[in-house]
Amino acid sequence: MGTLCRTIWCGPCAMKLGLEMKSEIGRARAVRWGLVDLPFLTCDCCRGRIVRRDIAVGVTAYRGLEDYETWEWEFLHDMDVGLIESEASGGAL
Repeated sequence: MGTLCRTIWCGPCAMKLGLEMKSEIGRARAVRWGLVDLPFLTCDCCRGRIVRRDIAVGVTAYRGLEDYETWEWEFLHDMDVGLIESEASGGAL
């Protein structure tokens, strides 16, 4: 079992490939959006450079949800945390 594929895409490539700008974990795929934490990354789709604080997405394909392990946060800062905290406090970011 285990993970079949792990990729990081830049925002424009992810949108062109049909991903919505929301993080989700499904039965066979996880999509986690975030801001780049490293000085730069390379998009696995277009091979372009993604610089620190740019929006990127980590995409993981796996056979079953039990095979999914988070890895994206080694490269990306979670954008969802602020949204969750904002909704809990009833305020806007």
